[in-house]
Amino acid sequence: MDVLVFKDKVWDLMRSINENVNNTFLRISEEHGLTMLQFRTLLTVRDGAVGSIGTLAHSLGVASANASSMCKRLEKEGFLSRIRDTQDERVVSLHLTPKGHATVQAIEDSLRVKFSPVMEKEPKEEMQAIVFGLESLNQLMERLSAVLKDSEQQ
Repeated sequence: MDVLVFKDKVWDLMRSINENVNNTFLRISEEHGLTMLQFRTLLTVRDGAVGSIGTLAHSLGVASANASSMCKRLEKEGFLSRIRDTQDERVVSLHLTPKGHATVQAIEDSLRVKFSPVMEKEPKEEMQAIVFGLESLNQLMERLSAVLKDSEQQ
């Protein structure tokens, strides 16, 4: 496939997928007073994938300053706590509060109730193919990105 045709198809599909994901999941997170990014933040913290604002920012694909501001707001609203390291105050660890845990659980329960009837009808092989396709696209984009990095270093 021609690279420009591929680019156009991927961009159009990614825009459409993003719009549909937002239309689907944003409504549920908003019912609980959260944006999608705030909900993703709480999930990431709950799952233990972060230990600091910097690693959270990297996980979410946002600037550290934006992640820090969002965490301050989530702390103010009672969803998470930020605990400064006693040895190095620049290091801040993140933890869900009981309200944060309860909110994440409520959103996940709502997702299961609303979407399980549809998802259960989808063939398992089709679901696996979708995930496999997205993983393959991601790997291809990583290889293409590496080509750019290599050309910039030369």
